[in-house]
Amino acid sequence: MPDALTVRVFSQYRAGPPGYPVGWHKSGTEIMQAKLNSSKINELRREAAKAGKPAHGFDSHIEGLAIVVYPSGKGAWRIDYREPRTGQRRRRKIGKYPALTVVQAREVASEKFQRIAIGLDPFAEPKQDDRITVERAWKRYVAEYLSNRSKKYRYDADGYGRREIVPRFGSIDIADLARGELLTHIDKRRAETRAAGDTLYRHCHAFLEWCVDVELIEANPIAKKRLGRRGRARGSERGRTNRRARSLINSHRGDEDLGRVLAAAEIGREAGKILPLEIRPSEIYCDATIVLLATGKRLSEVLEAPVKEFDGQNTIWTIPPERRKGIRSDTPADKCKPEVVPLFGLAREVVARRRGTVAGPFVFSVDGSRPYSNISTNTEALLKLAGVEGVVHHDYRRTISTKLASWRFGAEVRHAVLGHVGALDGDELDGVYNLHTYAEEKGEALERWDGYLAELQAEWVPILLAELRGKDIEIADLTGAATGGSLVH
Repeated sequence: MPDALTVRVFSQYRAGPPGYPVGWHKSGTEIMQAKLNSSKINELRREAAKAGKPAHGFDSHIEGLAIVVYPSGKGAWRIDYREPRTGQRRRRKIGKYPALTVVQAREVASEKFQRIAIGLDPFAEPKQDDRITVERAWKRYVAEYLSNRSKKYRYDADGYGRREIVPRFGSIDIADLARGELLTHIDKRRAETRAAGDTLYRHCHAFLEWCVDVELIEANPIAKKRLGRRGRARGSERGRTNRRARSLINSHRGDEDLGRVLAAAEIGREAGKILPLEIRPSEIYCDATIVLLATGKRLSEVLEAPVKEFDGQNTIWTIPPERRKGIRSDTPADKCKPEVVPLFGLAREVVARRRGTVAGPFVFSVDGSRPYSNISTNTEALLKLAGVEGVVHHDYRRTISTKLASWRFGAEVRHAVLGHVGALDGDELDGVYNLHTYAEEKGEALERWDGYLAELQAEWVPILLAELRGKDIEIADLTGAATGGSLVH
C-alpha cells in the first residue's frame, strides 16, 4: 500500500499499485490514498483542475470507499465490492459531492458493506427478508463466533438464543433493538430465576458486543454504565451471578453446611418416597450430588457422563476433551487432553450403583437414554431437607478448593482437581519448563477429601434424622452406606 497522499500517474488502463483493488484506475488518472477529509478533497480538486482530468481518492478509513473529483470541482462517491451471489467485482456510485459529505458517504458505504457481509445485494430494492434482523444477526453470530468457542459455551449460548432471544426479538431490525424492551424481558426472567436471568443477560451482552465489533450496530444497547464519581460503579447488577464467595465451609458455621448437604443427599437417596414432597429430592439427583461433592466436577460433566467414561472397577473416570470446559477449536494440541479423575469411596460406590440400575449409555438418567435434567425442583427440595439456603452447584467446587488450600495443597494441585485448562499459563516460564501433570498429588488430595466427607456424612446423618423426627416425619429401618447400618438409632 503506498504512503498517504502519494500521487501517481498511469499511462494505460491497468491494475493499481500493490494493495489497491484491480480495475480502479484509467489512463492518465491521478490517485490518492489517505483518510479523506475536506483538505484532501480540495487537494484532489487542484490536481484535477491542473491536469484537466478526473482525480481519484481512496479512503483509508473505509476500505472500498472512493471519490472521483472532476476539473469542474464537483465529484462523485463510489464503492468497490464483489457481488455476493456471483463473486464478480462491481463499482457503483453512491452519491454526489459536495451534496454528500465525507461523514455521510462513510455512513452510506458502511450500510452497503453490512448488506454485502450478510450476502445481500447492496443496491437491490429492499425486501422484507433482506433486513438485518436479530434472527439473521444471531445466525451469523453462531456461525462466525460461537463456532470457535468451547462446546459447553456454544451449546449454552445457542440454547438461550433459540429459546429466549430469537422467538421474542428475531423479527426486529438489529439496529432498532430497544434497551428498555430487552432489559424488561431479562428482568422478568431474573425475577423467576435469578441465575437464568443473569445468564441470559451475559449471552445477550456478548451477542450485542459482537454486533458492535462487526459494525451491525453502533453501540451495545444494554452495555453497563460507566463508572460514576470517585470511580464508584454505576448501573445494573445483572449478569453478576458468578461473582460469589460462598463456600460450604466457613468461619461462622464451620463444616455444618457441607455436612448437612451431604447428609441430606444420603437420606434423600435412602428415604425415597417416605419424605414429604417439598423435601423429597429424587434418588438420581441425590447420587449426582454426592459425586459432585466428592469429585469437584462441574454439573454438566457429572450429569452428562456416559457409562463408557468409567473403567470396569469404577476407580478411574476419564473425561474426554470435547466435554471439558475451556477447550475450544483454537486450543493448542498439548492442552486438548482428557482429564483423568480417580474415584474413591463415596463416588465409586455411587457410580457402581448407578451403572447397575441403568441400561442406556448415561450413568445419571431415568431410563439411560438421556442425561437427567430435572435440576431446579430437586435442588430446592435437597436444600430444604438439609436446612441450608442460597447454595448453588458451583459452590461445591469452591468448597473443595477452599478445604484443599487449608490442607496446604498448592494452587497447581487445586487447579488439577477442579480440571482447569491452562490455569497456570500466565507464568510463561513455568508453562515452558514445568511439564509435571500433578496426577499423583491430585489422587492424594481427592483421597483425603473422600475420607473427610465420609466422616462428615457419618456425623450429620443422625443429626438430620433427629431433626426430621422432631418435625413428626417418621423414617424407620433405612440402611445407609455411610453409617454402615441403620440410619435410625
